[in-house]
Amino acid sequence: MQKNKLSKNEVYMILIFIGAIFILFYWTKLYFDNKYEKKLAEINQLQEQYKKVYSLYSKTINKTEKLNESLLVFIQDTVSKHNLSDKMASLKPQNISGSYESVILRLENLGLNETVDIIKDIDKFSNIKFNQINQSRRFDNEKKADLVVEIVKLK
Repeated sequence: MQKNKLSKNEVYMILIFIGAIFILFYWTKLYFDNKYEKKLAEINQLQEQYKKVYSLYSKTINKTEKLNESLLVFIQDTVSKHNLSDKMASLKPQNISGSYESVILRLENLGLNETVDIIKDIDKFSNIKFNQINQSRRFDNEKKADLVVEIVKLK
């Protein structure tokens, strides 16, 4: 029986082939590790953004105060507090059956800060909800707007 002996060149070729396969697998591993690290960094970044958004959301949701006075009186006081009585076009109570109070407030010629302030003051109570908010830009002054808000108080 004859033994197949490998020549020196064949041994070198096999070693080169094994080395090339090892290098190919090593480069592939490095490539996918790099992709993995990038995706992991993206996931961590998104997770941090979600945490920030959730904390902002939870700050807006945590309303603990309840309005105990009449909704109509509260809206009149809030409008007066912001010195918007002269801009109040109408304040109409609505007839709703059940345990609800509802009013429609119409303010005219408001600036953006005035609009945000009045909505923020009304929205801080847990038993007050907005049914409808309609803001329309004025044609005589584009920096001002008219605001119509339907506000509902749960009793």
